[in-house]
Amino acid sequence: MKTFSALLIIVYSTVACMAQSTNNFGTIIPNGSQSVNEVQLSVTVSNNVISVGSMFSIFVQMKNSSTNTIYMSESSPEEDFSVFLISNSGNVYELTPTPFRFTRLMRAKLNPGESRDWVIHVGVNRYFEPPGLVATNKNIEPGDYTLQAMRHFSINDNVFKLDSNSLNIQIR
Repeated sequence: MKTFSALLIIVYSTVACMAQSTNNFGTIIPNGSQSVNEVQLSVTVSNNVISVGSMFSIFVQMKNSSTNTIYMSESSPEEDFSVFLISNSGNVYELTPTPFRFTRLMRAKLNPGESRDWVIHVGVNRYFEPPGLVATNKNIEPGDYTLQAMRHFSINDNVFKLDSNSLNIQIR
């Protein structure tokens, strides 16, 4: 059992290192982003019209404008962020699995004045129903949606929830 656990940790660490983004998207902080303790989370997509059953990429930037170093647990972008599509009628579709503490193998920091970029790959060909651990094999129906991402960070052992700006997305 210990060998299996050690092997699992090595695999997750390797995947986490490979999944980290080193791209710099420039400043993508739109006006709609909320700030929590002077930390902002912003999302953008290359195309706001998505075909039914297809995959797309979300570009995420987290900016620390505070005077504090912030900390985040990391594994891979698809596991560290919660990404949602919300229909005009209020139906919520979770595009990423609910973050599971066990997958958080590394601790990353973001110093004052720094920003960090990620790419999250998601699809509208499946979604995660509560409790958010196993994906359905159902397409999200065509229509107009709002996309939003969320992630947690900590300052001095206090954990904060950080919501991104909202984007209008259309599925056809």
